[in-house]
Amino acid sequence: MSRDTFDLLCHHLQGSLMKQDTHLCKAIPVNKRIAITLTRLAKNSDLSCISNTFGVGVSTVCTIYIKVCKAICQILTPIYLMKPTTSEMLNIIKAFEEKWGFPQCGGAIDGCHIPIISPSTYPADYYNRKGWHSVLLQGLVDHRYRFIDFDLGWPGKCHDTWVYEHSSIGHTDSEGNYYPELVKNINNVPIPVVLVGDSAYALSNGMMKPYKRENLTREQKRYNYIQSRSRMVVENAFGRLKNRWRCLMKRNDSSITNMKYIIGACLVLHNFCEAWGDNSLPDDEEEDDFTQPDTEPTNNAGDANTIRDTICTYISQALYCNIFLKHFIDVGHYYIKCKLYMHLQNNGRK
Repeated sequence: MSRDTFDLLCHHLQGSLMKQDTHLCKAIPVNKRIAITLTRLAKNSDLSCISNTFGVGVSTVCTIYIKVCKAICQILTPIYLMKPTTSEMLNIIKAFEEKWGFPQCGGAIDGCHIPIISPSTYPADYYNRKGWHSVLLQGLVDHRYRFIDFDLGWPGKCHDTWVYEHSSIGHTDSEGNYYPELVKNINNVPIPVVLVGDSAYALSNGMMKPYKRENLTREQKRYNYIQSRSRMVVENAFGRLKNRWRCLMKRNDSSITNMKYIIGACLVLHNFCEAWGDNSLPDDEEEDDFTQPDTEPTNNAGDANTIRDTICTYISQALYCNIFLKHFIDVGHYYIKCKLYMHLQNNGRK
């Protein structure tokens, strides 16, 4: 985080975090409170180490840390992590099609495990398939690696599909009701705004997943490739998020109650830094990728297969059009070069 961005963050939180001096001691300045919190989030340093660095007590560090995270969630979420407007969603759909060739895509969605200590209540529910305790974070990301929706706090044992179906975004999107005013007719089929996910999700009107890797046609293979390219934006966003705020990569000793404020603050600060051009450092740690098995649709897909097949056909047609256009442009350039060469030759003869 640059100094200018840090000063802007202090300006946003000034009114909420400022304390009055007393006759016993002076209040800790707002910029120092935020610096303590950012150090904890960025490095997951021990509380005693942060205490020695900033010259405050260990209990003070712990209190400041949680209060600042709550203030970030309360004040900055309405500014930097809100549902896109209709015009903003149009830009997202346009960017996904221009960059990766997937039409009517309103974002990429995936789940991410955040390590925690074994909770005192129902520890088995938080023991995930990777062999450690965690809470699950579901993130919906746009083309700029910014989170536009999230759901967090679910036990690590939960499946991505279950979390999606019980989240706010899942209730509106599963039936294709995500921005219903932006439905587009493609080959005489109404295509709603859809999300792209991996094979762990169930196919629905608003959720597109890859075809199963069995007896695929050429068009279906091409669709899987384009969707994989589009979906990788959420993987990259999680990588940038964890690389910037390393507390999400290591086991967090905070309680389950406070974890939602800590993770929420990291998400908001991620969007805050991305919005002001503070790029994360190159990632030197990679999370192990555990591919979940294909899941059959748990709900009645209805027209979901028709929507996916229509998008598959559209992607192939668009690809053929791009190839033809590129060939046409190359032929045009060759024709112009030939005419120019003949003109120069004739002038040279004269």
